[in-house]
Amino acid sequence: DAIKVLNKINESDSFSRHLPILHLVTYAYSSDEKVQMVMMKKGVNVNIQNQYGATALMYLAHHPKSIASVNALIHAGAKIDAQDNYDHTALMIAAKYGHVACMAALIETGANLDLQDYYGQTALMASVATGTQFSPLSASCAPAVKLLIEAGANIHLQDKSGETALTLAADQGQTESVQALIAAGANLNVQTNHNGDTALIYAARWSRNDTLKALIDAGADLNLQDDDGNTALMLTAMNGHTECVKALTDAGADLNLQDKDGKTALMWAVMTGKFESVKALIDAGADLNLQDDDGNTALMLTAMNGHTECVKALIAAGANPNLKNKKGETAMMIARETGKIHIIDALAVGIASESVKAIFTAKDDKTKWTDESDLMKAVREDDHYACRELLKNGANINRCNKEGYTALDIAIMSGHFDIIKEMMCYEINPYHLMKSIRLAVENSKYHNIVPLLFTPKIIGIMLRQQPNAIAWARKHNCAAAVFALSDGQITLNPEHPEAIISTQPKAPLTHSTGQPNQNQPTAPRPFP
Repeated sequence: DAIKVLNKINESDSFSRHLPILHLVTYAYSSDEKVQMVMMKKGVNVNIQNQYGATALMYLAHHPKSIASVNALIHAGAKIDAQDNYDHTALMIAAKYGHVACMAALIETGANLDLQDYYGQTALMASVATGTQFSPLSASCAPAVKLLIEAGANIHLQDKSGETALTLAADQGQTESVQALIAAGANLNVQTNHNGDTALIYAARWSRNDTLKALIDAGADLNLQDDDGNTALMLTAMNGHTECVKALTDAGADLNLQDKDGKTALMWAVMTGKFESVKALIDAGADLNLQDDDGNTALMLTAMNGHTECVKALIAAGANPNLKNKKGETAMMIARETGKIHIIDALAVGIASESVKAIFTAKDDKTKWTDESDLMKAVREDDHYACRELLKNGANINRCNKEGYTALDIAIMSGHFDIIKEMMCYEINPYHLMKSIRLAVENSKYHNIVPLLFTPKIIGIMLRQQPNAIAWARKHNCAAAVFALSDGQITLNPEHPEAIISTQPKAPLTHSTGQPNQNQPTAPRPFP
């Protein structure tokens, strides 16, 4: 029957409005060698197009077992790079459906790898954009992606929206494809035209944990902001993806960047009531008292939204309940306006606690509460024993005072070597540790402390996030920093190579079993 149909193959008849006879026959009998032989002998016009411009070769590209007919059509003179009304080619279609054998046949015949469709997408982009964020067409598009990369597809092309193969793969959570594109040299930090999204932002938004980690390990910029000022950390925090939050803070993401409305990752987490993300950001040392463009703090925002556990966590971590927004409102006033009794009760505890602190820290009624933790006070007093006990019992080593200094910063400025060594036995948030290193490196009077601050982990993060770190250390004439960052390969004074003193145990110490580990890592500020 198929052969009889082929006798009419060049007629304009069709079995439907949209499907010329050739398309139907080659698709339905895609593995019938007799049909293929007759097609070739009769000199059939294999480039007939339907009303959408699709050819038989394009139809076969959808079919997972069509390789025999694909080869037959190619040998019969099918135009490899023919494009339909939307500029799709057979290679793009085969790539979208992951039909690697069909792709290989087309590539071997000389298919153009970098043709772009109406939307600017290439076969490589089609291979990773398989489905939606929630329902991919295939479990893995990696074989198709690798085939195209090996064949020489341009990995840097962008479609009309500014998407690259990497951003699309990250959006889909196609980790193996992301890794293949990274290995091929894809630009990690390309931002799309429509919203300024990056591959990292996509992975964070959709909680693509493995994809996110692959991008972090490859050195993606953790702090790029989209057109609304959102960072990857903000987007994953507002969606409550705690594992992604921790991965970003551990890698050194800036905790306190603000979006176009002045909101931070912590503010977004409390507004959406993502308690675990709130805890992770607090433990990492996020600034609790930053204010957005309306003067609202994280505490005010969570009071507005009625998230009691978030209020309690912020109060326990030392958030100031008495700050006012631009309307002159405190968190308590906001809670009263909204009538949320449970929030009012939680805030009352915080206000009472602050009042007690103010009484006991005042001196002649002239000194207000300084917002310093017990650990900071112990450091100022050079009380090594108190510091040790506080750290063992869960003191937050990442907490900042109103001036933005941590306990480690205070120890550096006070020159308390033993306390610094003690603190370096704990896992300090990289964002804060790098800030402490910058403090020591950029002030020559603290250069003798610099060797105590470098660990293999922090060196790796600094070099990954700031490739000019060695030049920065040279600029400040800090021999110990140059030596550490170059792994001992560069010394400012070759006659006296600087020995980097390691104060780290084999594994960072955690706090007491009754307390969560407060020492999570976050992001470096740019070096000058």
